[in-house]
Formats: sequence, structure tokens, C-alpha cells
Amino acid sequence: MLIFAVFIADEKYGIPYFDAQGDLILGLLILLLGYTLLFLGDLFFSPWVISRIGTKKSIVLGGLTYFLLSIVIPTQNMGLIIPASALAGLGAALVWNGMSSHLIFSSEGDGEKITNSIGLVLIGFGLGAGVGLIAFSLLTDHFGMQLSFWLISPLALLGITAFCWIGSTKEISSIRVGAVWRTLSNRPMLRLSTLSITTFMVFGVLSTQIPLEIGRSLGPEWVGYLTASAYLTVATCLAIPRLQKVRINTAYLLAMAGFSLLIAADWLGDLWLLGLGTAVLCLSVGPLFVTMLSMSSLAKKDDRVLIAQAIFTSADDLTIAMVAGLSIALELNGIPWSVLYYVGLGVTMASYFLLRDLLSDGRLGEKAEQAMSDAWV
Repeated sequence: MLIFAVFIADEKYGIPYFDAQGDLILGLLILLLGYTLLFLGDLFFSPWVISRIGTKKSIVLGGLTYFLLSIVIPTQNMGLIIPASALAGLGAALVWNGMSSHLIFSSEGDGEKITNSIGLVLIGFGLGAGVGLIAFSLLTDHFGMQLSFWLISPLALLGITAFCWIGSTKEISSIRVGAVWRTLSNRPMLRLSTLSITTFMVFGVLSTQIPLEIGRSLGPEWVGYLTASAYLTVATCLAIPRLQKVRINTAYLLAMAGFSLLIAADWLGDLWLLGLGTAVLCLSVGPLFVTMLSMSSLAKKDDRVLIAQAIFTSADDLTIAMVAGLSIALELNGIPWSVLYYVGLGVTMASYFLLRDLLSDGRLGEKAEQAMSDAWV
């Protein structure tokens, strides 16, 4: 939980911090490099490391990279920040895969137990990220952004100590890479992966354009206050069973409404619409996350849970990396970043169109289960 607080605070405040220093591109490069290395590390690097040093040491090593990035960002030294960002991307892969592997092998291959355990981790992620953003906002309000990075960094060390008490395993499934490439020929699964792309298109905008807009319009201390609800919504929806039944249609409609409000805010220059659009967009995150997790639970077996996690996680990482890359292209060419709102709305509508028949008759879960089964016939 504490490790996640540091990682997400660095992610959300990196862009407004470097924008204030007149070096916005560097803030975007951190995001692009971090998520690109997270994607590659998730598939290739972390399985190799975990198989040799075990889950506990891998999680501790990954958590240390979060601490390193947090203390390096305020130096504004590109020679330190770029390597630290790359290490944090690989470290994130170690943390997530280390946790997943530990949960899988401690759950004795029971798909339901694995999914429940991953749900608990995501609740911790949501709470940690949400509380971390609010804490960073409070610190920024009193001490400024530069000092806040240093003040929040020890939380990563505290989080690491908690993992020193867990058991360790060097076992990790070797199917993650094969699962992703094998799924490329499985059209139903590719179709379902658009749900993950939509979810992290929302997260991508909440990590780039929204922090920039809020930082410039309302002040950097408001970034955490207005974006924390996205992560707290994830924790709330997972923790309260009744909220897990929120229809995915509702989440799609909220995401489309959020992007539409942000487009209107850009046209009219209305700060109230900016705040409202951000809030509505944040509310869509919880139901989208819950649906992805529920589709993973349909895998039934430990290997197929890994397949689902690999597919959705890979789509997540690539989506945020692409949003960061697009933001750099827009900035270098002098094109308004508000283009991201239109792209986000288009991606959400396209995904809804592709899944509309499954959403209308409630067959999304059934189709997900069939697609995962077909991929391994």
C-alpha cells in the first residue's frame, strides 16, 4: 500500500513539477520510459529475475527503485532521472509480478483464491495511491512540490519492510510471453482487451493532460485532491460487494460523459467543467477495474489467470506509454493537449461499439471465458 503511494504520487506530480520548471518534455519522458520498460519487464525481465532470487527479494528490489526515483526527481538532473525512470519501470514489473507469483503459488493453483488475493492487492493499491495523492497534495500545499518528493519517499522504505516478513518462492509461470503472442491470433480475446485499453486510456489522460491542466489552472496542490478519487473508487468497488454489480455499461457511459465534459471545459475555458469532467472520469475507473478482474476470475486455473493478467496488463502498460508518447508529439508540434480528450472519447466509443452486443445481453463474462478456453485448446 505504501509502495503504491510513492509510485503514483511520482507519476501524477512529475508532469506538473517539470512543467513549473520549464521542462515539460522531461516529465513526459519519465512516464513514457517508465511504462515502456514496465511492459518489457513484465514480459521478459521479471520472470527471469524472480526465478533466480525469489518473490520477496524481487518485491524489495522493485520497491527500492520507487524510492530512488522519488529522491532523484527534485534534482532535475536528466543524467540521474532518465536511468532512475528506467529502473522504476523494471522495478514496477518486479513488484507486480512478484506479488502475483507469490499469490498464485500460495493459493495452491485455485483460480478463485488467486483472484480474491489479487482483489485484495488492488484494494491496497487503490487505497495506497488515493491516500498517497492526498498526502502529497497536503505536503505540496505547505512545503512545495520539490520538498514533497523527498518527504514522501520514505513511505516506499516502510512498505518494503512489510514484505520482509512474507515467505518467498522462486517459482513463476513461464507462459506469460507465450500467452500474449498466442492471444494475438485469438480475435475474441483481442476484442475483449479493448476494455483494458479503455480503462488505461482514462488512466493515461489522468496521468498527463489532467495534472497539467489542474496544475496550471488551480495550482499543483489540487492535482492529488482531484485525481485521488480514481484510485479510491477502485478500492471502494472491490471492497463493497454491492458495488461490484455496477453494470459495465454504466462505466462506459461515465467515461464518455467525462471526456465530453472535458472537451466542453476546453472549449469554454470553464474550470468548473474541468473539475466535473475529472470527477466523472474518475468514477468510471472503479467499475472498469472490477470488470477486468471478474473476467480474469473466469479462467478457473492458475495458468489461465496468468494468461488473462498478462493480456490485460500488457494492454494497460502499452496504452499509458502511447498516451505519453502522443503527448510528447503534441507538445513538440505545438498542438493543444486537449486532442487527448478527443482520442480518449474515440477509443471509449470504439470499444463500446466492439463490445456492444456482449454488453447489451450480459454475455461479456461468458465470451471472456470462452475466449480464454479457445486460446488454449
